[in-house]
Amino acid sequence: VGWVGTCMVACGLAFETPLGMMVLGWIGLLTPKGIKEWWRVVVLGVFVLAAIRTPPDPFTQLLLAVPLLCLFFLGYFLVKWTHK
Repeated sequence: VGWVGTCMVACGLAFETPLGMMVLGWIGLLTPKGIKEWWRVVVLGVFVLAAIRTPPDPFTQLLLAVPLLCLFFLGYFLVKWTHK
């Protein structure tokens, strides 16, 4: 598949994060309180992942990390909205 295919699959999975979080919140496996407790770990993990997946350049690291964090927080608001 190559590098481009791998990037396409990774981006596709990343954009499914809010939907997956919403479904997990809807069935009761994720709670808004639980996400609030772990958000710092998620932010650290996203920046570590961005540092590994990008060249050693802070700008490109931010170009990957910021959209992933936005998707995570969108997922948080969807969990908050759909939580029973």
